[in-house]
Amino acid sequence: NADNWSFAEVNFGGAQSLKLLLQGGGDQIIAKSAQCIDLWPDEELPGKVQLQNVILRFWVNGHDSSGMGISGGGSAEYPIRGTENQWTSEYELVYEQAEFEITRFKVFPSSPEVGEDVQLDIEVRNKGNVEGILEMKIEVVSAKDGARATVKIISTEVIGVFDGTTSSNTVDVEVDIEPFREAKADLHFEITDNETGLLIWSSIESGMTYDIKLASAVDDGLPLGLILAGLGGLIGILLLVVVVLVLRGRGEGEFDDYEYVDDKAYPSLPYETQEGYGSAGESGFGAAGYDHAGGGYDAPGVVSPEMQQALAEFPQWDQQTIQGYLDMGWTIDQLRDWVRGQG
Repeated sequence: NADNWSFAEVNFGGAQSLKLLLQGGGDQIIAKSAQCIDLWPDEELPGKVQLQNVILRFWVNGHDSSGMGISGGGSAEYPIRGTENQWTSEYELVYEQAEFEITRFKVFPSSPEVGEDVQLDIEVRNKGNVEGILEMKIEVVSAKDGARATVKIISTEVIGVFDGTTSSNTVDVEVDIEPFREAKADLHFEITDNETGLLIWSSIESGMTYDIKLASAVDDGLPLGLILAGLGGLIGILLLVVVVLVLRGRGEGEFDDYEYVDDKAYPSLPYETQEGYGSAGESGFGAAGYDHAGGGYDAPGVVSPEMQQALAEFPQWDQQTIQGYLDMGWTIDQLRDWVRGQG
């Protein structure tokens, strides 16, 4: 607009100039001495707003040793024109910087409880014109008293610029934070650029606040069927224990009330003849078997198929123990189920 850049004029007094000494003649004119111009001699650079529609223009004023002025050197209103645009002494200042914004923020679980692990799902987009890395400082803030606490400082990977594809300038960041230690209401999250301190995003501006609840006594998400199945299994175990105790008690009482008469066939064991053992006429064990009231064992080796099966399946019991269970009314299938239940 042919006006001086007011922002620069206020800071540095308008146009800047330095002396340039030339030497030679004809087509061989070169700079004898020159100095560089610092276009912005200040540590704090102008921002994007200040750099809109700014043109940088160079021109030359002077004279030769005879006092003749320089022609074609341009002016404050007109640049030095070259044979090509790239040689014209006028340039457009372009603001180059990575700029970030938060395009997605989610909390898992959505209603955290005290002591529960919490994860943040964040999408960061670079809306600037150069790639960059964002170091995020994530804070949780209480609406009640304004108290704030830093929950995480984390850097993204390098985020590129938009090249026409959806994901070219976005990254997803998953952040695990420490569980909350106490119940609180009306909390919100804020994310700032940890290098510049610039606030990038606040959940309260997006209408998102969070209440930290006390841990539930019962997990509401536990399926009802699983709860009922667990109770049913527990009841079944208790019933089995009661039945086993009753049967054991009944069996012990029966053996106490009367003498057990064994009329089943058992195989004889081959005992050697030694003191305490003898022939059929001796008391104790003999060739004809164990002298038991009311009878004795049948001929050696006579074992029922049912007993053979039981001995094979329950090696932890001897034949007499198994026979006792059978006489009490147990079947081999019931004994098998009971043994499995004890394991």
